Amino acid sequence: MPRGDDVRPPRTLLEKLIKERDETYAEQAKAFERLSRELGENATMSVRHLQRLAAGERGTTHATPTTRRVMRQMYGHSLGELLGPPVETGTPQLATVVARLDLDSLRTHDDSTDALTQLTSDLLTEPLAPANLGVSPEAWQAVVVRWMLEPESRAQGGACGSDVSAADVEVIRSATRMLAGWDYQYGGGRSRLLVGQCLATEALPLARRVSPSTTTGSNYITAVAALARLAGWTAYDIGSHGSAQRLLTVALNLAHEAGDRALGGRILAGMSHQANFLGQPRRAVELARAAREGARGQATPTTVALFHAMEARALASCGDEAACTAALSAAETALLSGDPANDPEWVHFFDVAELHAEFAHCFRDLGKPLLAAEHAQRSIETSDSLYVRSLSFCRTVLATAHAQRGELDEALHIARGVVDTAAQLRSQRVLAYLDDFRGRLDVFGSAVVKTDFDLYVKEWLPRLELAPAAG
Repeated sequence: MPRGDDVRPPRTLLEKLIKERDETYAEQAKAFERLSRELGENATMSVRHLQRLAAGERGTTHATPTTRRVMRQMYGHSLGELLGPPVETGTPQLATVVARLDLDSLRTHDDSTDALTQLTSDLLTEPLAPANLGVSPEAWQAVVVRWMLEPESRAQGGACGSDVSAADVEVIRSATRMLAGWDYQYGGGRSRLLVGQCLATEALPLARRVSPSTTTGSNYITAVAALARLAGWTAYDIGSHGSAQRLLTVALNLAHEAGDRALGGRILAGMSHQANFLGQPRRAVELARAAREGARGQATPTTVALFHAMEARALASCGDEAACTAALSAAETALLSGDPANDPEWVHFFDVAELHAEFAHCFRDLGKPLLAAEHAQRSIETSDSLYVRSLSFCRTVLATAHAQRGELDEALHIARGVVDTAAQLRSQRVLAYLDDFRGRLDVFGSAVVKTDFDLYVKEWLPRLELAPAAG
């Protein structure tokens, strides 16, 4: 006879997904802790705790951010959704696979284009939902080692490059320029599908038939690498971190093939940004330093400034104020010595306003709200209106700085403005910034303040998952 648990309808979505996997709670708890280690997260899960979550006996209030992140990666849903009523999921959810990014398998040009073709297909199949892929922190270390120890590409394959023209190169560059503008203004959720379609219809059909041994072929591979980097960035922006890591890795491999060390450094800087966002600041420092050292002598001063800024942000997360300040100073010196007319298109966004934003982020994380507010305000005043998402980040940092100084009314006023703007964006990172600001309201000791802000957020941003306000 079937057990009662087998015939009783599932009480939560989590319980439904566990039943669909046909595994015991003990097996699922072990899988959670294994995934937690692979993601570099400090999260644990006992059998009893998992059973209580699945039964709906525990809410999200006491769940740590690390537990929330691992649960989302493992089951493909936020913790709030998992603890809610079961919904039809179509097909059984598969366990998250955290496959290592085997760089040794990308030894030829055909390997890289095959990998990018598969990732593009996945992107077009599920453009807005995070792919069922985890992040491998060890892969970032492997990337650094290969980038530093193999300055010359050993990739082989591809044809002679005669099938590609300068006009083909310009098509990809122009598309990347346009789509980057969409990404800045509307977020990764609105631009990602367009980037994938451009890869599938314009970039990849010719990519296999070119070789870095010719100037035009090398330029074409570089252009495809820049477009693939943008695809990875849009995936990062919507919270599809495993997909982002893989796209950025393939983009780096293509830049490596083409011998474009500066673009490769730009991609590594993006990896550093993601690693820091995911709570891996030490790896982020390594990636930023590899970007700078690996592109030494080939990157423009503006690009070098970006590398220093990414290192500074990671050092701030580590709490290393002296090293962070030195990196910020180096970034400022490099930026002031550059000439934007000589910069590649993919670094045009990094200007004085962006550098002030990096200063603001660093001082926020170092607990210096006065300096954070000063630089955030200067960034906002000088920023191009195109950069809607970046302005949302900076305004949230400004709101946080006011909250850190006890200026609650001003902090809430600025944060509500971010909510208004974020409603037009599709950016999981903007939502994460707002959730971080919301968490900082706890220090004011009143659940009323947080509840009022929650009501405003829920009105305009129903996509933002909110844990109950603390009593």
